[in-house]
Amino acid sequence: MDEYYYLVAQVPTPVLGVQPVLEPDEFLLEACKWTSRAHWRVLRRVDMGETVPMADDPGPLRSYKEAESALQDSLVRWRRARLAGEAGGVQDLEAVLRGTPLEVEMNLLELRWNRVEDLEVGHHFDIGRLVLLLLKLQLGQRLARFDQVDGLARFASLCEVEV
Repeated sequence: MDEYYYLVAQVPTPVLGVQPVLEPDEFLLEACKWTSRAHWRVLRRVDMGETVPMADDPGPLRSYKEAESALQDSLVRWRRARLAGEAGGVQDLEAVLRGTPLEVEMNLLELRWNRVEDLEVGHHFDIGRLVLLLLKLQLGQRLARFDQVDGLARFASLCEVEV
């Protein structure tokens, strides 16, 4: 049961910046009905921030985790350079890390989204496609939770700044 035509076909195509029609948990409930136990175990542990590959990770999930690990390492190097007062640090992230904290977070989400889209090539109705759909739903859900007014209020309370 490595072909999941029905499940893939019934999931609305996620679009970055558009409120997801389906929540990741809803997708998992539906996937439970259609996937094998082994694939269900893989799907349950998909997490957009995870960087440690597991032995049974399908190729796209392994590739995503490797890219996420590299991204997080680059962010650490960039932050260290910045704290040390050094200019730059990680050239490929300079453009992504410009702007307000919200803009930076949105840029990072877009970077991850584009990476997932690159990994979709060749995966149409297999477990790799389900993993990538779930990652997109998680990324979309995170973006949908950003609220400028709430974020500014939290920032002000943490920094003791009047807004």
